[in-house]
Amino acid sequence: MSIITWTNDFVTGLGFVDRQHRRLVVLINRLGEALAANPRSDDLAVTYAYEQLLDHAASHFSDEERLMLNAGIDGRHCEIHRQAHVHLIELIASLWRARASMSNPAEALLDVVVPWFVQHTLSMDMSMALQIRLLRRGESAERSYDLASTAEPSKPDATLGALRQLFEAVSRRNLALEQRVCERTEELERVNVALTEANQRLSHQDGDLENQIRARTQKLERANRALTAANHRLKDIANTDALLGIANRTSFDERLAAEWRRARRDTLPLSLLMIDVDHFKHFNDTYGHPAGDRCLQSIAQAVATMVHRPGDFVARYGGEELVVLLPNTDMHGARKCGEQLCKRVRSMDIAHPNSGGDSRVTVSIGASCGLQGYNAASAAELLNQADQALYRAKFEGRNRVCCFRDEVGGTADGEFFRAQKSLAPALLTTSAVKKSVRAFARQ
Repeated sequence: MSIITWTNDFVTGLGFVDRQHRRLVVLINRLGEALAANPRSDDLAVTYAYEQLLDHAASHFSDEERLMLNAGIDGRHCEIHRQAHVHLIELIASLWRARASMSNPAEALLDVVVPWFVQHTLSMDMSMALQIRLLRRGESAERSYDLASTAEPSKPDATLGALRQLFEAVSRRNLALEQRVCERTEELERVNVALTEANQRLSHQDGDLENQIRARTQKLERANRALTAANHRLKDIANTDALLGIANRTSFDERLAAEWRRARRDTLPLSLLMIDVDHFKHFNDTYGHPAGDRCLQSIAQAVATMVHRPGDFVARYGGEELVVLLPNTDMHGARKCGEQLCKRVRSMDIAHPNSGGDSRVTVSIGASCGLQGYNAASAAELLNQADQALYRAKFEGRNRVCCFRDEVGGTADGEFFRAQKSLAPALLTTSAVKKSVRAFARQ
């Protein structure tokens, strides 16, 4: 980027001054080219060009000031001339310090240095040369200064030429700047179009992704509901007796433990009925196991139908045994419920000729009650007492309800079993014999 073009219009007639001026023009142009090539102005070439320009300007100004002193030029001119030199040094130094914040330091150099160089060379330096010539002709310093100050510009065309050069340089700079602006604008438009297209694609993708997420979420919700339902069904299957369709032994054990805790916490009675079908082995031997299964199903359905309070619970305990949990029910209520169940089963008129007296299927029921003054102090003891009461119902003739009555009244069941034990000591010597006697009694 050529900032200043040297012409003869800048010639002062002072040999070393003109040579130094030409060198100054070269260095100004070199710094402008370095700044244009590297706008960030952190390149070594830029630094070197700046230092060369600053060193030459300082040296040139020093030579000019010494020349004026030796020639005897009027002090007024010397002072103005020296201040102009200092001003240019300060301008170049401030430009260099602020270069990092400039968008185009080369343009700033054109705006600052060129006007100074044109004005200083064609005005002050020409006046200096004129005064030196007048002094050599014998004029005094004061007279030479006055004549130079009032003289018409010796080279008006030179000023116009320099201004023309400056105008052309500015025009070239403006054209280059306009071209860069156009290129940058086109580039920004292309980037804007690309961004718009990308945003549209992203918007479509976001919409598609949102739809996919919504569909996936709905699918997962349906799958979760199906899985929850399946888990409930599996839990029901796991807790339900496959043959009778009522709760199984595992479910009963869990429910008994939970109801016992609740009854103890609320200090409420909890009763248990243990139901066994009388002479069921004979029934199976007579009619076959399929008929026995149907008999058990009918009885289970009848029991479940009659025991219908929200907290009541019916389950198969094992084989032909059923159990009924009766929360918040004392022994009197348990006996009443058991008697109703006995009547209901007998009224079903299921034929059983080998029942040992009655020709219909009947059940025996043992009842126990825990808490609130009753003997059972744990869930296991409640179950054991119902089992003992059931054994007594079998022993007394079946088709009846017997309650475990340590504190309810009548002959205590504990005393009953002790009496039975004293009447048949040989039958009660081992646990195996006990089990055989109980199994026989439950037939």
